Amino acid sequence: MQLNRKNKYLIFGVLAMSVVCYLFAIKNTLLLRQQLALSQEKAERHGNIQNRLSALTHKEQQLDLALTDLYLDNASVQNNLLDYINTQSLELKVNVLELNAPHISQGNNSTTTTQRLRIEGSYAAILKLINSLEFKGVFGRISHVDFEKTKNFRTRKTSLQASIYLETIQ
Repeated sequence: MQLNRKNKYLIFGVLAMSVVCYLFAIKNTLLLRQQLALSQEKAERHGNIQNRLSALTHKEQQLDLALTDLYLDNASVQNNLLDYINTQSLELKVNVLELNAPHISQGNNSTTTTQRLRIEGSYAAILKLINSLEFKGVFGRISHVDFEKTKNFRTRKTSLQASIYLETIQ
């Protein structure tokens, strides 16, 4: 089969039109498609940032609530302890008789601070205070509790007193 001049011009014209179409239409379409993909990726990242920001804000609020539940207002642990015991003693109807200065002892690579307090009240109220000190506050663990029943001979009343030792290891 022989190619005549018209067929050669036709094939050459189709190839030239293909090149012209590529240069004007297809090339721009491919570039726009790449830009669209980049824009969608940026939008997806931006959407994830908003989700992460809202999640972090929610987490911050939860942590703030947890810190207020742990009763961490002031910088001094002894002031926090005294304030916490005063609020709990009003609720539980116990009296704080003593709150001594903390005893600090140095060990191998650790410091142990022992806080002694003396409380007077009913047995159940003292136990509730001990429980709240150990589990609801961040004041340390209860290392020792000593109950003592005393009788006031003038008023002929008996009372229950407890010595509580709070121990914090740092």
